[in-house]
Amino acid sequence: MRLGTGTTTLTTAVLLINAAGGELWAQSPNQSDDASKNPACALLSVAEVRKITGRDDYQRPWAAAAPGEGVAGGSACAYEGAVTALKEPPKIGFVLISGKDYTRSHSTTKLPPGGRCKRESAKGVGDVAYFECCPCSAKSAPALFVKVGSHDLIVDAGVEPPATEASVRSTMISLAKAVEARLRSRP
Repeated sequence: MRLGTGTTTLTTAVLLINAAGGELWAQSPNQSDDASKNPACALLSVAEVRKITGRDDYQRPWAAAAPGEGVAGGSACAYEGAVTALKEPPKIGFVLISGKDYTRSHSTTKLPPGGRCKRESAKGVGDVAYFECCPCSAKSAPALFVKVGSHDLIVDAGVEPPATEASVRSTMISLAKAVEARLRSRP
């Protein structure tokens, strides 16, 4: 599936998930210096992200949160286009959490009333997987939470036309499957 073009808003200085499912963007995109030392940025190469998304305009990963500073003490990484690009690809974010069983424990948290939040099972990836957004937004697909052995992965992606939430969800699952294969091959 191909993702659309455009930009996604960066939020505050520390990686946030908007009540466990919003956008995963953080800090300044000039954080790429730390990407080589960030476990979340080591999950997939830029070439792999390009191949899976069908886009060649992803330029580099940047460390959105160092180990211990991301969601549940994980590390976070985002992939983006060139800073000078007039039309950036939608940002893709990963959070890697090791040894905390975060996906399973988070899946049991009660969503706030009012119907602004949703959680749906995701099939074909990981030991446990689900999409969640809270509140849900047309500009971001629900975050994908995936349990892979002793690791937890959160994948987030922007939705920019002509992409749809459904096509972006499919891409997110493909990205998660590639990460799953890498995590399962580790000793």
